Amino acid sequence: MNYGDYWKAAFAIALSELEGVGSVPVRDIYNALQRHKGDFRKQGKALLTCLGEKGWRWKFFNKPLDSAKDYKEMALLFAARVEMLAHGLNRKQQLMEVAERRPYWEFSAGLDDEIPERCRAMNGTIKHFKDPFWQDVFPPCNHPSCTCQVLSLSERDLAKKKGHA
Repeated sequence: MNYGDYWKAAFAIALSELEGVGSVPVRDIYNALQRHKGDFRKQGKALLTCLGEKGWRWKFFNKPLDSAKDYKEMALLFAARVEMLAHGLNRKQQLMEVAERRPYWEFSAGLDDEIPERCRAMNGTIKHFKDPFWQDVFPPCNHPSCTCQVLSLSERDLAKKKGHA
């Protein structure tokens, strides 16, 4: 798969998080974001042009939508979410490609003030890449602005972390 394929998959995930897009064709939303892939500021502006400033909602945006500024902020964060999802899907493929040599994965949370308690609690969790844990947990997590990541570890890396090196 190439990055464009990951981006399409990310778009499909993010699209399921939108509400109230009504009669706006999915193709129009996709094209608004695709035109400026990699620049979420321009994507947010294009999305706002496509969907307008009333009636639609993104499930992760919890502020009241009282003004055009609120819709602009929501569109910008949604566009960033698509890019983060694409990056996460691409990263998982990269980790799979080296899994024979680096079979352990470590969950790493950004640990800034914005990180939810769920992610904070998983920080440092190390599991084999085939562990069912990774089916449900793989960044970006189910919150906007996720900075969590997964690091790959070899047997030797794991021994060092456990203090057996």
